[in-house]
Amino acid sequence: MYVPLEQFKQIVCTMFTTDWEGFKQKYDSGNPYAMNVIKGCYVYVGEIVDVNRCVAVLKEKGYHANYTMKAFDHVSASIRMMEIIIALFMIMFYVISYIVIYISINAYYRM
Repeated sequence: MYVPLEQFKQIVCTMFTTDWEGFKQKYDSGNPYAMNVIKGCYVYVGEIVDVNRCVAVLKEKGYHANYTMKAFDHVSASIRMMEIIIALFMIMFYVISYIVIYISINAYYRM
C-alpha cells in the first residue's frame, strides 16, 4: 500500500493505538509490529518529456519527489548566464577594438 506520509501516520496511530513518535521509537528499536515500512520507492518514467508531469502528479498527491531533472534546470540556467556574459565581453571587445583602431588611424594621419 502506498499512501502519503500524513495518511500513513493516521493509519498507524489508529492500527496500533499509539502516537507517531511512540511508533517510531518502537519500530526503530526492534520492530514489534511485524510490518516493514519502506523509506522510499523509485518510479520509472518511460519518456523523458513526461518526468515533470509525473513529479507534479506525485507532489499533488502528497508525496515527496526527488528527481535528477531538477539539476539540468540549474545547469541550463547557468549556461544561459554564461552565454550572456560571453556576449557582453564580445561587445566590449568590439567597442574597445573600434576605439583603439579609430585612435590609431587619427594618430597616423596627424603625423
